[in-house]
Amino acid sequence: MKYDFSHLTLLYVEDDAIIREHALFYLRTLFLHVFEAKDGIEALSIYHESKPDIIIADIKMPKLGGLDMMI
Repeated sequence: MKYDFSHLTLLYVEDDAIIREHALFYLRTLFLHVFEAKDGIEALSIYHESKPDIIIADIKMPKLGGLDMMI
């Protein structure tokens, strides 16, 4: 079964550049609009501007982790 996520927006938050680029390569094949952030602080700024439908975040990141960002 194939799902259609093209109408949803995604915010992907990952501090490791290599992991982020590999994941984004795949995520951009599924979602029409993908936003990326390298830490929780940048993610919050993007979130307030774009209001994405889905957020995928790393839990442990410098500055602001994924769980703290969600509070």
